[in-house]
Amino acid sequence: MCYNRMSEYIAQIGRGRAKQDLERLFRMARNGTRRGAPPRHSARFMVFAVLLRLRTALPLRLVARMLHMSHATLWRICNRGIRIMAEAFNMERSNSPQDELIVDTTSVRIGTRGKEWYSGHRKRHVAKVQMLCDARGVVRSVSEAYPGSRHDKTIWNGEFPNLPGCSRILGDRAYAGAKGEGTLLFRPVKRNETAWKTDPDAAKEANQTLSRRRVRIEHVFAKLKTWRIIHHYFPMKAASFAATFKAIALLNNISIRAK
Repeated sequence: MCYNRMSEYIAQIGRGRAKQDLERLFRMARNGTRRGAPPRHSARFMVFAVLLRLRTALPLRLVARMLHMSHATLWRICNRGIRIMAEAFNMERSNSPQDELIVDTTSVRIGTRGKEWYSGHRKRHVAKVQMLCDARGVVRSVSEAYPGSRHDKTIWNGEFPNLPGCSRILGDRAYAGAKGEGTLLFRPVKRNETAWKTDPDAAKEANQTLSRRRVRIEHVFAKLKTWRIIHHYFPMKAASFAATFKAIALLNNISIRAK
């Protein structure tokens, strides 16, 4: 695939203002006070290299050959670009509080082999992150990476002090008994609970209403995982999964704002 066709393919994440926002982020990072020699490549080229790696998940050496550069240089550009975008996502978390957010976790298979990373539910080694989004699909918060053996409720309880400001958060049945349940966190009613046994029709209707609003986060997960670096198998270290996920979440938010 030639350079021009790949440029058009990568540009699909956002038109006009989205690309300018990304280039401004990279340009600000390049002009900042950093030790060592300044980058040899332009901000536009760095954006292109990072997006190409994230979108296609091609082997690093193959992408480096396509861009006519060493794989070590490309590795540094990608790591630095992902870090810049992850930091930008963390800074924009302090936006105005929302009335309602949706919470869920997602996982991706990793190459790390360790007992704590093994998920008995997925039957494989995975890394997990917890994400919160609003009804528009804008990602408001992404947690750090957790091992696959960690339950969703445990992740929620650990991230509870860092939650963004909102009045109501919708979750699924995995968050039963979690912190803030009934006051901040709301989930579907289980069949073995008193509310279901007392009035099953009302509980079923309430569950359907909640699920219709909560399904939005599943759509956001599907959209984020069109970036193949987090689609099926994460080819980098598990410790960098959260930063990569935040970088892709930033791209999602930029594309929504650019519409």
